[in-house]
Amino acid sequence: MNREWVLQNLRETVEHIESAIRQIESGSDTALDVWIDSIYRDLNRAWNGRRIDSHLNCSDEVLRQFPKDVTFED
Repeated sequence: MNREWVLQNLRETVEHIESAIRQIESGSDTALDVWIDSIYRDLNRAWNGRRIDSHLNCSDEVLRQFPKDVTFED
């Protein structure tokens, strides 16, 4: 796993989640709408890029896509 890549993207995810939380706590009704794209993008980039040697080997558009190898169960 490309730990540096994953950690960088997870840290960005945390920052965006914390920003959304702060804004929602302060009364914003649109904070989640504003931040959800960034949160998903960062998580997807962490997951999709976890096995690449360098992010330069893959387009950012591909890295941001919802993972095809993730399944969710109820």
